[in-house]
Formats: sequence, C-alpha cells, structure tokens
Amino acid sequence: MALVQASIDSRIKVDQGKNETTKTPSLQDVKVHMESSGAYTGIFPETFKLLNIILVLQVGTASVERSFSHMKQIKTRLRNRLNDANLAHLIRIAIEGPELFSVNFDEVLKVFKEKNRRIQL
Repeated sequence: MALVQASIDSRIKVDQGKNETTKTPSLQDVKVHMESSGAYTGIFPETFKLLNIILVLQVGTASVERSFSHMKQIKTRLRNRLNDANLAHLIRIAIEGPELFSVNFDEVLKVFKEKNRRIQL
C-alpha cells in the first residue's frame, strides 16, 4: 500500500507543477491508479478486491434507522410477545407494503370471497 501511496504522491507533485491544487487522493483515485498501472492489481490482488467492495458499500444508514423506527411502532408494550418470525413479517409489510389508502378493499373482499367459494366447492 505504501508503494501505491508513493506513486499517487509523485503524481500529485507533478500536478502541482501544473498549478493545480493539492488534494488527498480518494479511494476512487487509488482504484483508478491501480487499474491504470496494472502492476498493482497483480501485486495486491486482495487490496484491489477490498477497494472494489468498499466503493460499492452504502454510506448512509437511513434504511436501517427507518426499519428500527418501524420496529418501535410495531413492537409496543402491549405487543411485546411477538415471536421473531411474526415480527420480521410485520416489519417487512410495514416497510415494503402498499400504502393503506392505495388498497381497494372492495376488490380484496371480492377476491377473498371468490377464493373462499372455490375452497367450499
């Protein structure tokens, strides 16, 4: 990794000669430099794989925060005996399910009656 940093530092010094501002290289810069040189991907294959993984990871935690918020709404003091499977299903419905006002309950009732009628026959 020191070789990569030294190579990037030398490239920045060349850029400084062109009156460009100095900046700390980002992980994307390191990855591009490793790809363009080709030698570093052979010497540090695991580091290159790690860079590819890090660059596609989510930075934010908003989805996790949102799911914990839904869990607090579902698992209240009165509903504290939900087992893990039912809680997981209810949280998934809360996160991914349709909005309550977008459901046409007349059609749902009609489909339910039709299925119930087929079962009785």
